[in-house]
Amino acid sequence: MYYSNQVQSALELTVRTQKELKNARLRLDDEGFDDEILILDNYIKIFGGALEMADWETDRIRMEEEITPPVRERPFQEQLENLFREITLDLGTRGVGTIAVSGFTAGDGKSSALVTLLNEMARFEISKVEGITVIERDTLDMILEEQKLALSDLMDTTNAIEIGKLLTANHMLTGSVIEMADSVVIFGRIINVETAEIESVAQVIVPRSAEVRALL
Repeated sequence: MYYSNQVQSALELTVRTQKELKNARLRLDDEGFDDEILILDNYIKIFGGALEMADWETDRIRMEEEITPPVRERPFQEQLENLFREITLDLGTRGVGTIAVSGFTAGDGKSSALVTLLNEMARFEISKVEGITVIERDTLDMILEEQKLALSDLMDTTNAIEIGKLLTANHMLTGSVIEMADSVVIFGRIINVETAEIESVAQVIVPRSAEVRALL
């Protein structure tokens, strides 16, 4: 019994770690952590075999990607405020500059009240950072139209950097809303146009409450 409990705990820890890495991949253009995810995948198979789990059950666990939101829930508005507070935390320390807020897009490209809310909050919060000038949205839309790109295309770092250069922006803020079965993952990132580095990343995972579902 003691052995089984230890293996079960190891399996649960491995699954949580793999989910975290898969979640990180979403924030990095689905790149990176391939070897680490594969290693953890093999451990899940080993632990599942030790616990005499059926193959279908082990496969189901291996394919899970959704991270369970924290049990203690915070108000939805507070979670969004924390998201922007974190992502803009050190933006003002980088000196005077310009930023293009391309905004948030849904994983399937659809528009929603949640996406609109996030984009409004992003521009408002960024505009409060001392020394940072936000490029007008009309200018961004004009460049996108000229390049025949959509806002969702800017989740690709290469596209975001190219548009940022055309806008003569120092930074780009992009974000994404990913709907899971029981939760919604919202993450944003700030890209340095000159160095092509992702300088800041923040995310919140919120349960699909009645309030959130009404915005989707």
